Amino acid sequence: MKTLTTSNWLLACLYGVILLFSFFNINRRGNDAAGIGMETGLIFFGGILLAVLIGLNIIPYRWSKLTAFSVGLLPLLVVSYNFVSDRIFAYLDKQKNEAIANGSYYFQDAALLDVASAIAKEDLPRLQTLLQSPIRQRLNESGKDHVTLLDFATFRATEQENPEQAMRCMELLLANGATTQTADTARIPTQIWVSRQGSAAVLELLLKKGADPNAHNSYGAPILFSTIDYETDRFLKVKVLLEHGANPNSIHPDYGWMGHYSPLLYAANNQVWDVCQLLLERGADFRYQTPTGFIIDNVIVHYENLYADNGNTPADFTAFKKKLRAAQSSKQ
Repeated sequence: MKTLTTSNWLLACLYGVILLFSFFNINRRGNDAAGIGMETGLIFFGGILLAVLIGLNIIPYRWSKLTAFSVGLLPLLVVSYNFVSDRIFAYLDKQKNEAIANGSYYFQDAALLDVASAIAKEDLPRLQTLLQSPIRQRLNESGKDHVTLLDFATFRATEQENPEQAMRCMELLLANGATTQTADTARIPTQIWVSRQGSAAVLELLLKKGADPNAHNSYGAPILFSTIDYETDRFLKVKVLLEHGANPNSIHPDYGWMGHYSPLLYAANNQVWDVCQLLLERGADFRYQTPTGFIIDNVIVHYENLYADNGNTPADFTAFKKKLRAAQSSKQ
């Protein structure tokens, strides 16, 4: 009983010191209003817990001492659980990231994993040797998440600042029968991945090797739309897609707010005026209207007023508007 009471007083003292430290440190430099509010709430809750702990420990019964001890241990157990679980999840994340990097996350088959390992290490001689073996007939098999070896090599190329070696791996795979589109109907074509956050150089490599410049993503949107979505090499990627036959007048499926949009309407809504000008130069139909009657002039007027209100009209907007008006005048 005495040991239990002493343990409870020690816990109460510990929590008291923590609360005092937190209270006097709440206005420290760098702690914003949200942080102060959250810490104030925690200090208030901690004060209630401390009062309950002291009250139970004062009551001269064994049950109250045991209850106080349980209440006192609860925060320690929660902190310990969070500490351990955070480290477990960090370890699991590290293992997963390593598996993604070396290919073992996607490929469990030993033969496919050998090829993935050579790609991950950018071991071109080893990859060349493996591609002369029977595995050459299986290059387009999907692994986990419907990822193929070409996809994996492409991921590597898009993640690196100097992707030359990874691109050489891609070239070797393509030269030995790997394709951007396979029989796996649930798989996203390789060029769609690149259109998002890959470089223009990687996308151009795939297009030169026969990748479809009008490929669709999982919900049927042409590749131009996913390219416009992301900033990485956006202008250059749209340019290279158009140069290899992408349709500047493709239509977005009836999905989301951009349903039935053309690439020109979509780019204008995203305020990428240099891309709008490029699309216009490559044959985008500025007269197109959605089933609801929405046209490019609606977008122009909206942003023209917005920029005027802000007192800052982008030069590329002005250049596009001038080219658009010239095109409209010539068609009247």
